[in-house]
Amino acid sequence: TASCIEHRRCGGGGRALDARAGGTLSSHRARMPSSTPTARPMLVVMLALVACSEPESSEDPFADEVVAFTPGPDSNFGHDRLPEIVLGPPGGSLDVASLGCGGEIIVRFDEPGIVEGPGVDLLVFENAFATSFPEPGEVSVSDDGETWWVFECDPVSLVGCAGITPTAELAHPTDPERAGGDGFDLASLADAPEQVWFVRIRDRSREHWQPLGMDWCDPGQMGSGGFDLDA
Repeated sequence: TASCIEHRRCGGGGRALDARAGGTLSSHRARMPSSTPTARPMLVVMLALVACSEPESSEDPFADEVVAFTPGPDSNFGHDRLPEIVLGPPGGSLDVASLGCGGEIIVRFDEPGIVEGPGVDLLVFENAFATSFPEPGEVSVSDDGETWWVFECDPVSLVGCAGITPTAELAHPTDPERAGGDGFDLASLADAPEQVWFVRIRDRSREHWQPLGMDWCDPGQMGSGGFDLDA
């Protein structure tokens, strides 16, 4: 399963991210965030912001850089296509990179980052083929890449996790009503900043499947795939 991020002006938006196996990655030089938030649509595959209006051609709603990637043991699906496979809009199905059991990825957005607005601010896309095939991931956000605000995720009940809702309409990745994926609202985080540039996703699939008597974190990929980030 895979995820995506995006942000929107009047109810959400998003941006996309990307990663490569073997630890820290940097696709380009980081830009310093501005001090004044300016809302605009952004999207991340596996992480995304949703916008009510179409973004200008110069604006990229997806994640721009994979800052760090620490895959779980024996996980390699999609790693040879990093970082591009997790940057840009969701591709659905097998267009993903697996985090592996307990794996983690951090992505960064260019200006304006993800800005708090009405409704969903971030969409995460994972290839959950059905609600009966969850690969839950915990989503966190940060304004500096060091201090994190965590969206509470219960991997047993699946409440608050990414990797639960299948991707729906690929042609509308920034519309939370049509795109599918799992949406997140910055306003639900206590004391969180109204503008963030970093998104972190941690696989928590094993915590879901083990209570069901299955010693794996993914029903496929020999049990080692875990959360599959799409956008």
